[in-house]
Amino acid sequence: MTAQFDDTVVLSNKKYILLQAVGEGLFLPQQFGMRPHALGTACYRGFYLTYSLTENKLFLQDLTLREAHGNYVPINRVTPVIKNSRASYQHLNLQVQFSGVIRLVASEIKNFQSPPTMNLRYLARFRSVIDAYLDAGIVTVLEDRSADIHNTRISHYEDDKTSNVISMIEENFKLSLNR
Repeated sequence: MTAQFDDTVVLSNKKYILLQAVGEGLFLPQQFGMRPHALGTACYRGFYLTYSLTENKLFLQDLTLREAHGNYVPINRVTPVIKNSRASYQHLNLQVQFSGVIRLVASEIKNFQSPPTMNLRYLARFRSVIDAYLDAGIVTVLEDRSADIHNTRISHYEDDKTSNVISMIEENFKLSLNR
């Protein structure tokens, strides 16, 4: 299966991959009456996003979208640039009313050995891991989990270079609304 385009989040001028979200209220084009259509095999859902966490609030900044019927509407007074059957919305600065937790990852470990059948976007593969808890789009807790993941990876990976370690990390650091 082709890897999908990642949604990203900019936090303190660093770009993170939005690896996981638990909760409700992330942006969907359907909220504006648009019906996404696949951009290709790397984007089956038909859109990808860039958010920012600024001044303890979650904002949608950029959206790339292919709308099923070419029905591209302005969002937050921003008209998209349309090229090659897709629309690009930039600098939306639209506050998103998400409530829940999002997991952000960055600094991929390039030489991290993994079984060929494993998903490339698993937690143990990243050096930077941040959990952001939000209520109605406002950050309530920003928790850096990088050291926890690193220590678990180091203490177990040297002895067992199989998917068992990766699965153990994924299970022990499962994203939840309960802290």
